[in-house]
Amino acid sequence: MIKIYVIIAIVEVFDRLMCSLGQDAYDSLYWNTTRRPHHPRMIISTLVVMVYVALHSLILFIHVATLNVAMNSADQALLTLLISGNFAEIKSTVFKKYNKQNLFKITTSDICERFKLALFLSLVLLLNCFQGGMDQSRIQAYMQVCGVVLAAEILADWIKHMFITKFNFIKSNVY
Repeated sequence: MIKIYVIIAIVEVFDRLMCSLGQDAYDSLYWNTTRRPHHPRMIISTLVVMVYVALHSLILFIHVATLNVAMNSADQALLTLLISGNFAEIKSTVFKKYNKQNLFKITTSDICERFKLALFLSLVLLLNCFQGGMDQSRIQAYMQVCGVVLAAEILADWIKHMFITKFNFIKSNVY
């Protein structure tokens, strides 16, 4: 289980780094297409974006594969992995100083993270269903684990936002 935990942690770090790099690559491509579409740098920007998309897709594929391995393990490693990651996230963000703009970024990041988790868990379910060996009881057990994981994610985000607003004296009507 420790190996899966390390792989998921590394993949999440690389995913965040690639998201940041991708934003810059897309901005550069947009600037080149609007300002100088026939310049040779347009080709370079296009190649950088293509390489970025391939690498980021590979990282996301590895993430889905590790979630599949964790979900199919006998000791319910997925639940332990994701809940421990949630509490590490709470620990890393609670005592920092934030303003309203940073709170908006954190909120949108949490929404994207929940969507991505729901999408990946759905992909793992579809993968296991199409590979066979999933009867009705296993699908129900999988859905229960997914529900617990998503509920733990929402609870961890709620606790995180509760402490951020408390320690930074931000009123709840900001949301």
